[in-house]
Amino acid sequence: MCCRCCCCHPNVNFRMQGYTEDYTAGNDIEPWWYIWEDAGYLGRCLSCWCPGARQTTWTVRQGLAPDAPVLMTHEKGMTCSHCPCVCISDNGDIIRCPCCCFLPYLVTRDATGRMLGKTQYLCNVPFCFVPQFDVVNAADVPIFHVRPNTCCCGCCVRCRCRQTGGGGRQRRFRVPYIIRSPTEPHEPLDDAAISDLWAGVIRDCCTKREVYGVKFPPYIPGQDTHGMKQLLVGTTLLVNTLMHEHD
Repeated sequence: MCCRCCCCHPNVNFRMQGYTEDYTAGNDIEPWWYIWEDAGYLGRCLSCWCPGARQTTWTVRQGLAPDAPVLMTHEKGMTCSHCPCVCISDNGDIIRCPCCCFLPYLVTRDATGRMLGKTQYLCNVPFCFVPQFDVVNAADVPIFHVRPNTCCCGCCVRCRCRQTGGGGRQRRFRVPYIIRSPTEPHEPLDDAAISDLWAGVIRDCCTKREVYGVKFPPYIPGQDTHGMKQLLVGTTLLVNTLMHEHD
């Protein structure tokens, strides 16, 4: 946490392992793959005030070594923030205002540099407090729509009470980002979702380590399954950058 206060903000790196249904808070992640971020200092310093605005590149490698084989990259240029800080109140509360132009995105490329597609944050008028993402392929054709479930006629995000411990006694409210079909009414694709998991008290409250579980959608005939998974890894990175990184 000391490394993430005021203007100090390190590059955000991730370790990845295969999906498991029964992840337990506090368990370490086996580094099957590693995601390294390379972002400029100024952009990282402004991440609290303008989340998602900075120019950055994430490189996914096979293992922890800095020279391990590259599996994919996710990159974006400088953009507006989806919800920048506009002022600070007298009691220290940060007041933000949704933005609807030049919004954050993330381009995904394979190991050879070939573009696989892009994840784009959407301007959601009039429901500007419900985050939505479109995932498109290299031909700019939508293949997924990602957003949480809503309540109050679509105005608010609906939380889910998720069990985080044995015996059903420990539960926490989480907001899963459901992976949906690209066309209206955006029906969920089975139980595919990007879920922010409970990482444990020390990690969630003291070191601000986020843990995500990504359950991929079922196979769609004619779709590149490997490329689909790479794109959704990029979607997860963008969700973290916009929704959690500035906390």
